[in-house]
Amino acid sequence: MKIKMKTSILVTCLFLMATMSITPILADIQKTFSGAGTTEIQMINTLPNLFVIIFTLVAGFLAARFSKKSLVITGLCFLILAGVGGFFFSSSLTLLYVWSICLGIGMGLFSPVIALIINDEYEGKERGDMLGFQTTFNNMGAIILSTLAGFLAVAGWKFGYLSYLLAIPVLLVVIFFMKNDKSAVADGGKPKSLKINGTVLYYTVMVVVFIMTYNVYATNVAMFTLQQGLGNASTAGVANSVSLIGGLVGGFIFGKISNKIDTLMLPLGYLLIGIGFLLTYSATSLVMACVGAFIAGVSISFFMPQAIFATTRELSPEYITMGLSIVSTFGSLGAFISPLVFTTSATAIMGNDSAKSRFLFVGIIALVLAVVMTIIVTIHKKRITVAN
Repeated sequence: MKIKMKTSILVTCLFLMATMSITPILADIQKTFSGAGTTEIQMINTLPNLFVIIFTLVAGFLAARFSKKSLVITGLCFLILAGVGGFFFSSSLTLLYVWSICLGIGMGLFSPVIALIINDEYEGKERGDMLGFQTTFNNMGAIILSTLAGFLAVAGWKFGYLSYLLAIPVLLVVIFFMKNDKSAVADGGKPKSLKINGTVLYYTVMVVVFIMTYNVYATNVAMFTLQQGLGNASTAGVANSVSLIGGLVGGFIFGKISNKIDTLMLPLGYLLIGIGFLLTYSATSLVMACVGAFIAGVSISFFMPQAIFATTRELSPEYITMGLSIVSTFGSLGAFISPLVFTTSATAIMGNDSAKSRFLFVGIIALVLAVVMTIIVTIHKKRITVAN
């Protein structure tokens, strides 16, 4: 039963970064809707994150009244709907926004529930291991979705949406393998609430800023490869997959490095983004761009598990579940506002609207944030030590 449960959890984690199917086709969509601005096109990729926030909060309410398994199943069904809809009904940006919303609803329903299931089913080292595996499978799924969407898009960008049909076999695994659970109300309990205390606010802000910075790659890689003459949607899918492979490798080595440097993993994440983005900016070949992509990709597997693990370590047990939900949820806010902040500011400051200039601009900002974050986590760690 344990193996079946772990399998159902981890295969669902393959879709925690489901927006990656859209990443390699953004440049081709921009060519189709040439009258739309860059930010409007990037919103196809980032709009789901706004609805992830909304429906994660809804999921927290629903999880107290319905089984977690039913929420995971419902969320996967919305992903399948987004794939079918994006393929058959894609004649306007408005329709594409609709399917992005469906994608966000689906992710918003099952993403926080997976975190809750891991918290409920596992403890101590096993919970830490599962969080690491979650990140690994998260990146594996993104690699599969991004690569598949890129290759399918060779026949036309709308074919990229068919990659979401991979959710069908995952849905079947969840139906047959995931343990049937009862809601808190059905179990005779009451849902717990959480005041936004200092710990939750601290890690929420850190995650929002990090994801806002990291997401620049996903919203710009397709445009960068096209503008620099490095390839098409398929090439962009490969480059994006290399960044996700970096995340996969980072997930495997996270535990060993985290045990040695602990919360310094957080500024290390920014350092890797900065180096990766600046290498991408300097790239004159696909190989060099992929090296930058790999380094930047490692960052998320260093930063996110550390932020989540530190949150669970610093909160009292009764607040862990909702604390994780809030920190994870508002990370999606960073992804949503990323193009609104960085595309707009980079264009104004750098004087042009190229993806290359955005990698330079955000790469420099990431290096500055690495220094600032080192100071912040050092001070925070001393405060925690004194308090204990």
